[in-house]
Amino acid sequence: MVRDELDSRPVAATHADPRNPALAVRYWRARLSAHSRMVDPRRLAGSAPARGLRRSAGRRNLGRVLALSPNRSRPGVRNRRRRRRGGHARHHGRTDFGPAAEPFVHGPPPMTTTWYSPIGFGRTDDLRVNLSSVSLGIPIDRSPGMTRPMTSVRANGVDLGIESFGRADDPLILLVGGTTMLSWPDALCERLASGGRRVVRYDLRDSGASTTLDPENPAYNLRDLVADAAALVEVLGAGTAHLGGVGVGGMVAQVAALDHPDVFRALTLVGTRPVAPGPVDEDLPDHDPAVIGAVFSRPLPDWTDREAVAVFAASGAEPMGNDPEETLATAARIWDRTSSNDPAVHQANQLGMVFSRIDCAPRWRHRLSELDMPTLVVHGRADPFFPVGNAEVLAAEIPGARLLVLDDMGTALRHTAADQVAAAMLAL
Repeated sequence: MVRDELDSRPVAATHADPRNPALAVRYWRARLSAHSRMVDPRRLAGSAPARGLRRSAGRRNLGRVLALSPNRSRPGVRNRRRRRRGGHARHHGRTDFGPAAEPFVHGPPPMTTTWYSPIGFGRTDDLRVNLSSVSLGIPIDRSPGMTRPMTSVRANGVDLGIESFGRADDPLILLVGGTTMLSWPDALCERLASGGRRVVRYDLRDSGASTTLDPENPAYNLRDLVADAAALVEVLGAGTAHLGGVGVGGMVAQVAALDHPDVFRALTLVGTRPVAPGPVDEDLPDHDPAVIGAVFSRPLPDWTDREAVAVFAASGAEPMGNDPEETLATAARIWDRTSSNDPAVHQANQLGMVFSRIDCAPRWRHRLSELDMPTLVVHGRADPFFPVGNAEVLAAEIPGARLLVLDDMGTALRHTAADQVAAAMLAL
């Protein structure tokens, strides 16, 4: 028996039990429902206020949570009567809505935005999250000049979605998305900005707010993405930049640093490897076949259904070594930033599939010894997609590179690692 974090009573299985995928999906649907109503998770622990909340939650919201426990009845008649009278249970007696921030000025269609505290970052004073509007993250410094505008800029003939942190006159750190910018956590960007850096994260082509044409048949190659990064530094008015890349963005960053040593002065590579997607070199560990097979054999969601997409992402997070709460929130935010209704575009944004379809030739691994800049390699020991041996090879073949292995990290950077990773990056 295990104890569900939404319920004070033991249940037969939870999201952590890989033998029961049905309960995993029901669990994360319940989490998404609770989060979208900005419910403090501490209220869902069996206390008197929590019982009152359950009574007024309504079938649509916490009904799925209650369904996890076979000993509890489902909410029913009271809430159906309340809805027939013209009210809605989710709004009765609500006083815990969070403060609103400004809507987007550019990019996707305007949406309500909320300053929020990311689950899992160690903040216990306020865990309220609104996944229907989550977008901007925690403001560490709201003083003049520390704005976070999200917009798009024209570089190398395409529009690239960007988000800026910090002061415009600070040294630039440019973060390549893998594929969307949200693969770089808000908390890490904020810490870097607080450390005296101007941080700009951006979406690769065919993802997020960047130019999106046909993710299934991209008409560009790896060198075009490399040219985008170099052109973006010029457009931003910076002479040079510290370049960071995560996942497939790390492949872009490696080649960009090799091809444009006059533009990039330092390099951070996160969760990546020294070869393109496809068959790997014999000395490089490949994907864990058991984990990857299980994760990618799941039935795909309706990519136009925001809740289904977020639940799908969260239910597959733990096998990939990732935090389900953070994955849930990130998937919802990626969905919100996808302006197209095309299921193929939503799927490409969520899974980063477009990169596997582009031409990455020629190889670059044999050139890594040419890199002459401070380099940090960050990797998760629990990463089954690009196992940690890939990072060890990168660090060994890049002169003077530092290797930082995070024991509890999988394929995605965690909010809890923000301080440690930021300190290592700022030291370059």
